[in-house]
Amino acid sequence: MVHYAHSHYALRAVGTFGSGALDNWSAGLRLADPTAEVPDSTNYAAFLAAIAPAIETFHKTVEVRAGNSAWLKELHFARVGTDGKYNPTTQVTTIHTYATPFSGVGISVLPWNSACVTSLKTAFPRGIASNGRMYWPATSMPLNAATGRMQSVDMPAYALAVKAMIEAINTAAAAQLAAGVRVAVVGADGKSGSARSAKVTSIRIDDRLDTIERRENDQPVNTWTQGIA
Repeated sequence: MVHYAHSHYALRAVGTFGSGALDNWSAGLRLADPTAEVPDSTNYAAFLAAIAPAIETFHKTVEVRAGNSAWLKELHFARVGTDGKYNPTTQVTTIHTYATPFSGVGISVLPWNSACVTSLKTAFPRGIASNGRMYWPATSMPLNAATGRMQSVDMPAYALAVKAMIEAINTAAAAQLAAGVRVAVVGADGKSGSARSAKVTSIRIDDRLDTIERRENDQPVNTWTQGIA
């Protein structure tokens, strides 16, 4: 069984694809204090309300290219114990619902499982808690016709938008949860029993658009068979 070094928080942005909610998407981050257990606070709702504008701004940033098919509707937050389960196990996830759901920017021309990946880097160069990832919809991301990659002009602005969102989350976490809580990478090795967490110190964006298999598998498929004489 996997055991984490300390309890931590799980934060997820949750939305749907298509105005008719044809499919769901979510993107997550972890928050932790690398040196201590995180408190089971009564301020979860206030924390989500504090970070909601920053996450909305990120989703609506032009260079993020979430697309007009990707609607953001809720933020979910819960405390996770060292056993990887919600702690206490009876805890109900705290949910912040946006008063008016909103889509990303740009006309969606890519499959709904298309996403831009942000690599979350920590002070550990390798091993447990050295790297994490955040996948965000990118259904309107323009691609370079010659290389099939993202336009280089979009990448610095995308990275700055992620930076602004994480810094806003860190500020609210320190005020509403505990002073040492930050966006972090949390890791554990079930075989060796090693575990640690570390705050995110930098982010990296590359120009290769990713495909999220679990989103692809969730999407309904319509088929057509044509017989051949």
